Amino acid sequence: MPVAFPLVLQLVAATASPEVPRLLVQQFTVRGVDAATAESISDGVGPEIDRRGYFRSLTSKDVQTILGLERQKQLMGCAEASSCLTELAGAMGAPYLLSGTISQIGPSLQLSMQMIDVSKSQVVARSIRIARDAETLRQLLPWALAEATATPPPPRPSKVPGFAFIGAGSAAAAVGLALGASALIQEQQFRHDLESGERTSGLLENPAYYQQKGDELAVQKSIGLAALCGGAALIGVGIYLLPSGPASGEVSVAMMFTGSGVAFAGSF
Repeated sequence: MPVAFPLVLQLVAATASPEVPRLLVQQFTVRGVDAATAESISDGVGPEIDRRGYFRSLTSKDVQTILGLERQKQLMGCAEASSCLTELAGAMGAPYLLSGTISQIGPSLQLSMQMIDVSKSQVVARSIRIARDAETLRQLLPWALAEATATPPPPRPSKVPGFAFIGAGSAAAAVGLALGASALIQEQQFRHDLESGERTSGLLENPAYYQQKGDELAVQKSIGLAALCGGAALIGVGIYLLPSGPASGEVSVAMMFTGSGVAFAGSF
């Protein structure tokens, strides 16, 4: 039985990439947050770490699946799960351990994380993010993990396509407004000439002229309306394409209720 644990460690270590260090993700501490919400946030940590590519994640769920929590304590000879995972991180060849806390602060949620160098028992980096709801907090994970693991932040989403559509839509809408306004002014002048001609004989042109002029103005108004509607549609597409959600470098502010009033907390 004593040889079972080293064999399991060898199997786990064999799956690790030698170029990318492993990062053992400890089960997050939850304070005042319902289990489903906390799990929806913490479950995104491991995949996001793997997606970024600076570390290979090994979550507490992975460890429990391999060993079982109680069996893990017995084999490692430790009483607390947190110290167990720290020792297990070193035994599994994971030089770093990531721990975190998900807390309810008034109407807002706070996610705090820190990465520990297992060999030195020192905190390498920390991050704190506050959001109004779980979905916003999940959107903040890429930047929060970049700060917590002392790795480069993800690139900011490009706004060029969105602004290109908005620019094209604005130009089309401006052309449509100009054509429509010009057609309306000409139509008003056209009607004024007709009214003047009815009062004064000899001023009216051939009826075919007025028919042709009316058709031209109708076409111009149709083109202007089409350009205006098309421009509005392009602007809508551009707004839709603009990146949304928190991004690196933006300020996140949340309101918290305290015993003496209201306070605001922010993260950068």
